[in-house]
This record gives sequence, structure tokens and C-alpha cells, in this order.
Amino acid sequence: MWFVASQVQPHACDHLVQFYESDAELIARAGEYLQAAEAAVVIATEAHRPALAGALTDPGDIVWLDAEAVLAHIMPRGALDPAAFSDVVGGVIRTAAAGGRPVRAFGEMVALLWQRGDVAGALELETLWNELMAAVPFSLYCAYPSVADADDFARICHAHTAVEATWAFPAEVTAPSDARHQLAGTLRQLGHHDGVLDDARVVVTELAANAVVHARSAFSVSIHGDGARLRIGVRDASPAMPEPQEPAPQGLSGRGLLLVSALASRWGVQPLTDGKVVWAELRG
Repeated sequence: MWFVASQVQPHACDHLVQFYESDAELIARAGEYLQAAEAAVVIATEAHRPALAGALTDPGDIVWLDAEAVLAHIMPRGALDPAAFSDVVGGVIRTAAAGGRPVRAFGEMVALLWQRGDVAGALELETLWNELMAAVPFSLYCAYPSVADADDFARICHAHTAVEATWAFPAEVTAPSDARHQLAGTLRQLGHHDGVLDDARVVVTELAANAVVHARSAFSVSIHGDGARLRIGVRDASPAMPEPQEPAPQGLSGRGLLLVSALASRWGVQPLTDGKVVWAELRG
């Protein structure tokens, strides 16, 4: 059985992190997250705020703040001031959550600190966010440009309840293999066991091969992991919906979606205006 399903939805007190390679990936995923918000607080850079606002077709009640300006207020002497964070950031979150409204926050201050080389400051700020979420229920979406260092990647992931990452690949015969290696390396860094790694390798290889062979399209691979489940998505530029086919008895191909269906707890397709995402969920 397969499903046409929406994006993974965060719960109150979820602390998500996205690692992105392009601004387009960031805007697309963060826009989806904010689109469904009843109330939101966006602390974004000047470069990203207009694009985020343009990505929202029916935004709820959103407070827009500049990441650089807020960072200057909570680091008055070049170091994080927890009291200032509570007053400035906590005050905005508490106001947004008044009356029990579910709040979604998006922040780029940690990424600014990371890009400046202030690794300790970025991780300390993640801790302050976690402490605020313990006091006021809301979900938080952080975003970092891709982090290559394995230790740094693990430290960032450890500060969050869910991790997202996206990679882009060309429509070339070697791309499914490249996607498999990229995905396996990342999942290993996240601490997934061999059983999940083996299943994920098969799933991403088959979905990526479908994008290259059938959609004849460049594609991107995304993951969303929260410990209990792992969601793998492959986005291509073809609107054609995939359908599992019974392969010929002696056929060497045609089993891709049957393999995905057998390995995944569920799988489905999300139609897009410029293509689709075929996704599968594995037990984490």
C-alpha cells in the first residue's frame, strides 16, 4: 500500500535541524514548516526573510525578526547573555504562545555563530533554546549550511530532536550510487545501526534510479530522522506518478518499488507543481 501524504509535521517541543546545500532547499523546507503555523516567530537573516515571506501563500500570525539584530541584543558584550535571551527571544515566544496557541519558531542565529567560527557559542545558544522549550511549549526549526566535519555534525545533531539533510544529484548513471554513499555516511554519523543502513541503501538506490531512468531528471535526496523513524525522500522533475509493476519472471529490472514497499513501514508520493517527491519511512 502506498500513500499520497503531507510533509512530516513537528510536535510541540520538537527541535529540528536542517543541513542544506542551497538557499532554495532552505526556503522550500522552512517554508513548508512555516506554512502550516497558526502562530510563528521567524528570526532570519536579511538575505532569507524576503524569500521566506514569498514562499508562504497563506501565512498565519508571524513575527519577523532580524537574526543579526537579535544576536546583537543577546550578546551585548560578545558572549551570550542568558537573561537577555530570556527577555528578548523568550518574551516574543511567550507572547506568541499566549492563550495556548501552538507556535513554530525558525531561527538562523546559531548558523551565524557557526559561520563566524564560534562553535561553542552556537552550541550554547542551542542549549538556551532547549531550556526555553522546556518552559514554553513550541517547536523550533534551525538551519545550518552543510557541515562537513563528522564531529561537528554529531555535536549539532545531539542538540536536536530531529535532523533533516538534503543533497542534490545530476541525472547521471552514477548518481544513484553517489546518493547511496552520501546517505549511508550520514546515517552512520547519526548512529543508525546496520539494519537501518542496509535498508536505507536499497531504498535510496531504487528511488534515485527511478528518477534517473524513468523521470530522466536530476534529483535531490532528503532525510528526516527523529530516532523512532527515518524518512527518505527523492524529489525529481517529473509529474508522472510511480506505480509498482510485477516484473517478468526472468527480468533483471522492475522490482524497485516492490523492494521499497517490502522494506518500508509505509511509502508514498507527494505531488508538486514542478515534479514530485517519492518517500519511504523506515523504523529508526
